[in-house]
Amino acid sequence: MFPHPKTGITLYTKSKCSYCVKAKQNFPKANIINCDNYLSVKRNDFLAFIDTLTNKKPRTFPMVFRDKEYLGGHDDTKHLGVFNLKEYF
Repeated sequence: MFPHPKTGITLYTKSKCSYCVKAKQNFPKANIINCDNYLSVKRNDFLAFIDTLTNKKPRTFPMVFRDKEYLGGHDDTKHLGVFNLKEYF
């Protein structure tokens, strides 16, 4: 029902989120999944889905995955970016 993270970098984002904009700049070739609709229509189901992917309860955006593994949000991953993950770009 909800899109799973893909191989490489996947960003779950929201519109009007300044940290999401920064993450998109940091990972320019990432697979982007905008979550606005999921959050407005099936918020609890979407967050439960995310919980199963992470074994955590992230509630802030962006949610950054590498090779389907949850890495964290913008602050957790900003040091990885283009220069440190060249194999993904």
